[in-house]
Order: sequence, then structure tokens, then C-alpha cells
Amino acid sequence: MMDKNDDASQVNKISKNTTQGSKPESTPEKDVENLQELMKKLEKKGEDNLKELYKQNNVNEVTIKNIIENGENEFIKKTGRYMTYGEMRQMYG
Repeated sequence: MMDKNDDASQVNKISKNTTQGSKPESTPEKDVENLQELMKKLEKKGEDNLKELYKQNNVNEVTIKNIIENGENEFIKKTGRYMTYGEMRQMYG
């Protein structure tokens, strides 16, 4: 049976092993900033692509869907996860 001192030493060993030699940890605030920057970038890219479609008189359901899918694929590539419904609505309306 372990006593409190054994538990404390186990925690210290674990924390030392996880912090030594690892990359600096990101903070939740930094992650949110990076996510917001990515979302703004993707929104701007989608708007620019839509403007080009208007110039070419080629705005239809398929071309608009392609813009959103391209943004979603880039989002997944950068974040490693799918967009939430709220994130998609925020970027694409």
C-alpha cells in the first residue's frame, strides 16, 4: 500500500518526465487566438473566391459548396478536427 509520500513522489516523477525536453506548452488563450486567425483567413479566402465566381458569372449551388468544402478541408488539415456548426456559421454565414 502506498502512503501520501509515495503518491507525491509519483506525481513529481510524472511531471518531470512530461515537462523535460518537450515543446513549450500552448495556452488556451494562444490556441483561441490561432483558431480565430485561421477562421478569419479561411473566411477571407472564401469571400475572395466568391467574388471571382461573381466576376465569372458562375455562382451556383455547386461552386458555393466547393468553397465551403475547401475551407473545411484546410481547417481539418490545420487543426486536426472538423469544424463545429458554430464555426462554420461564423465563417460562411
